[in-house]
Amino acid sequence: MRSSLLLVVLSVAGCAKPPYVRLSEAAEDGLRGPVVMAQTEHIRDGKHEVFSRDTYDRYGNRVRMELFPTGGELLGVETETIDSKGHVVEKALTNNGPNGQRPIMLSKCTYESDGRPKSETKTIAIGKVTSVVTFKFDSTGRISEKTETMTGSGKPLGPILETRSYHQNGQLSKQVRGSKPGESGMTNTVTFDQRGFEQQYVMAFDNRTLVTTYTKYKIDSHGSWTSRKVASGDDHYTEVRKIQYRK
Repeated sequence: MRSSLLLVVLSVAGCAKPPYVRLSEAAEDGLRGPVVMAQTEHIRDGKHEVFSRDTYDRYGNRVRMELFPTGGELLGVETETIDSKGHVVEKALTNNGPNGQRPIMLSKCTYESDGRPKSETKTIAIGKVTSVVTFKFDSTGRISEKTETMTGSGKPLGPILETRSYHQNGQLSKQVRGSKPGESGMTNTVTFDQRGFEQQYVMAFDNRTLVTTYTKYKIDSHGSWTSRKVASGDDHYTEVRKIQYRK
């Protein structure tokens, strides 16, 4: 009887899901500590241009992201709606044009009882495209696969499969996107230094490769980087961040 009970316990334990693991969006952005806002600027030939301005909640969710093209004018805004458990339940992306804000994409997210993402449904205004994203997890509880099934004007557009792997610091280190397993329409690979900051980002697609390297980091007292040198192809510039923290 005890042996049977032990076997049942071991069987149940073996089937148990590992706890869901995810870094906050602030941590993914290389920010540490109780950050509220981070403004990123690019410096070329002594000229500062605002690239992005991000606002974070107490969970580290990026609740508002503002993007600026070359010239410093606002291009688009992404906002997140957070539930009482700290989950992102809705994302809205808008474009800032001459006639004001124009909706581009709306995403709605659902979760399992343990906090794992269950599905994400996107509605894209351009082309009237709708997509549903589902997830698979690895043995450590991180997202290992994302499958996106898309339809446009009521017609299926085919699935997009994304596989993921991670660095020991928890950061996403490799993404492979294709329309079926084993196919790599696009591959993004990131390497990190001993502190967990990006050293190199490689994007490969259509037999082309773009390599971006990051060097000469400056770090504040919270451990967030505030300045780094960036080299991407023929483009070389300094990237700086002005960071505000909760008191």
